[in-house]
Order: sequence, then structure tokens, then C-alpha cells
Amino acid sequence: MDKSDASMPAPVETIEKGSGERDKVPPTFADVSYGPHERNVLDFWQANSDLPAPAFVWFHGGGYRNGDKAQFPAALQRRCLESGISFASANYRLTPEVQYPDPMLDGARAVQFLRAKAAEWRLDPERIAAGGSSAGAQISLWIGCHDDQAQPRSGDPVARQSSRLRCVLVVQMTWPVDPRDISKVAPLSAADGAGIKPLFGLPPAWDWEENKADAALDARLKDAALVNHVKPGSPPVFILHYAKNDVPGNIHNPAFGRYFKGVCDKAGIECIHHLDSDYENLGAAYADITAFLKKQLQ
Repeated sequence: MDKSDASMPAPVETIEKGSGERDKVPPTFADVSYGPHERNVLDFWQANSDLPAPAFVWFHGGGYRNGDKAQFPAALQRRCLESGISFASANYRLTPEVQYPDPMLDGARAVQFLRAKAAEWRLDPERIAAGGSSAGAQISLWIGCHDDQAQPRSGDPVARQSSRLRCVLVVQMTWPVDPRDISKVAPLSAADGAGIKPLFGLPPAWDWEENKADAALDARLKDAALVNHVKPGSPPVFILHYAKNDVPGNIHNPAFGRYFKGVCDKAGIECIHHLDSDYENLGAAYADITAFLKKQLQ
């Protein structure tokens, strides 16, 4: 039995980092390009199945400023593969080179790419899910909540694919509202999120209270607010936060998950929100998450 699955209480925050290099196996296909940019690459692990398998794609965290596809929860990957779910981990473009919504559009394209590879990689295009940590959590929820990014008339076979998700699994969810409204939801402000200003191309000295957004920026800020896009038909969501972050000034404050769940509940969307302290140990958290994925991807 893995130490991570032992009955002894373990810090669930390691769910974001995986349980060590010993759990990692070489990908079936590594550094596969899913788009034109050098950061548009993913690694893919094929589940052992004679039938088309569902797929789950992970997006790393890093405040949109850093991070890499090598950063994924290895134990979650292992459990996916053992459950017959193929697994992918993708990079995306970072600030300051790009701004909103480019990282989100990259995530959507990664999903579309998996659908385009369905026949070759033995995937079921109707059963694709996404998840991630921090910025990756926001990217996954953006894909799930926004309209389908498919362009049916495009000459690009990937762009013609749907970006729809069967479900979304996120760890350390961050702001789901207009950045200017963060203080209405959690005990912090947009100033506490170091990655927010670069994401919108704003200078470090930008003062959210003194400066008024122009029409274009105003539209982008509102579009980035996940709660503005939750509607009937949005995919089910599983959110895990760390109890220790329920303090003023933490951009991963669990209040965001509680608020987002309330919005989903009103729209009739299944949304499960847990803290790590809800579980006796890491294995129990993994079991709950895996059960959610298997239910939604069956």
C-alpha cells in the first residue's frame, strides 16, 4: 500500500503536487504539439482499454506566469489510468507574453486536440473532462462554463472540434468573479492576486480603486468572471480547497469555492466543494475524487 493511502492522516495539499517521482511513468506520447506556440504542448498517457476510453486533461498552476505540464498529481494520474481513463497534462501560454483570454483559449484548444486525436488514441470524444490547480483550475472552469469554442467552418480540423467538457475537477480554485468584486466574496482584494494585473496587461502600479476600466478592459474583466457564465447545461464540478487558506489575503481562499457552489446550486448544476480537513487522509480524498470522475465519465 502507498504511504499516501495509509490510514495515518496526511496533508491533502500533496494532492496538487502528486505523491512523488516514484509514481510517475513515461507518457505514451510526450511533448505533442496541439497548437502553433512552443508552449502549446502536452503529454499523454493512454489507458489500457480495447474500447474508446474517456480522457482527463490537467492544467498546471503558477499564476499564469510560470509552471509546467510536469506538475500534475501523479497519484491522480495513476488512479485515472487504473480506472480506464486516459490522462493528459498540458502547457499553455504565459504572461507577460500573452493576456486574457489566451491561456484559456489554449486550454480549450488542448481539449479540442484530444477530440481530434480520438480515433488515433482510442478516445471517446463524448467523454472528456478537465481539471487543474490555481490558474489551471480557473482555465478548466473557464472552458467548462464558456460557450463551445468550436469553429465548424474553420479549415483547421482541431478548431472544428468541440471544447465541451463532461465535468471539471479543480484544486485550489481562485477568483470566480470580476476581479473588482473579489472583496465582496472573500477577505481579500484584487491587489492580493499577483497574477491578476499581468493577466489583463495592467501595470504593477495599477490601482483598482482609483482607475476606471475602459470599455474594452471592462468587457474582458466581466468575461473572465466564471460566475457570469454558469448556466443550465454547464458541467458538474468538484472543488477541493485547503482549510489553512481560509485566512484574509489568500488568493486560494475557500470562500471562492463556497460562493461558486452557491451560483451553481441556483443554476441547477452539481457542484461538490470540500476542504482537505473534510477527509481523514489523502487516500480518502483521492477515492472521493476518483469516484466523481468515474461517475461523470461512465
